[in-house]
Amino acid sequence: MRKYRLSEEQRAFSYQEDGTKKNVLLRQIIAISDFNDVIAGTAGGWIDRETVLAQEGNCWIYDQNAIAFGGTVISGNTRITGTSVLWGGGLRNG
Repeated sequence: MRKYRLSEEQRAFSYQEDGTKKNVLLRQIIAISDFNDVIAGTAGGWIDRETVLAQEGNCWIYDQNAIAFGGTVISGNTRITGTSVLWGGGLRNG
């Protein structure tokens, strides 16, 4: 069962890696079903691809100012609740 979709809106994010400026395009997550304490239609954070946030479990990026990209995986019951930047292949499994 899918719990979210990616919005059509894109947001560019610039960051530095090893002294080199890089850019990534992000799309906002939108809940398409009710789960845990998230209601269908709720907008969440921003990700670069669907592999970042698992469709299974209760994981969610609550803060609309939070972004995750670059191989980060958020799964299980992980809850990202504050403004944050997650990148570089980290695994968050709560």
